[in-house]
Amino acid sequence: MAGNGLRLGAVKLRASLHETIWGGRTLATLAGKQLPADTLIGEAWETALDAVAAPPPFTGATLGELVDRYGEALIGAQAVAIYGMRFPLLTKFIDANQWLSVQVHPHDALVRVLADDHGKTPAWVVLPTEPRRLLRYLLHDRFHQHDPPPPLPRISPQPPLTPFQPPTHALPRAPPGAPH
Repeated sequence: MAGNGLRLGAVKLRASLHETIWGGRTLATLAGKQLPADTLIGEAWETALDAVAAPPPFTGATLGELVDRYGEALIGAQAVAIYGMRFPLLTKFIDANQWLSVQVHPHDALVRVLADDHGKTPAWVVLPTEPRRLLRYLLHDRFHQHDPPPPLPRISPQPPLTPFQPPTHALPRAPPGAPH
């Protein structure tokens, strides 16, 4: 563990690439990823624990190893106080060429009971692509972080999700408990 007062600069990481049946090849041009030949890549996990550092003196170390080695100097005192000694953010590029499954992420309180962990609040930065992609999202009048989760919709072949096309560079987010 690094000593107190150590400050680290930015660490460039090489993303962990994930092959999916719904992926594509857009991440090569849109995000500059070197994709394996003849492979559909659906996700590039930029801050996964197995993402590998590129620049010296961190070359070859995974983000997980850097967190173990530098702890608070890397992720900050506030993140350690909230999340413990783990990297608190997973950033991804997603190349979805088909509709994806509906997801619902539970509130922190439920996740702590079920898995002794923290929940997650997905958010997206919409990048310019052609053709434009749609997001499906169950819209509610209001969501607040501390409200109880809304009741889940009944499972049906066509979930009541509203498709919408956010403008480029929009930052829609899905609060805990919101199907998306």
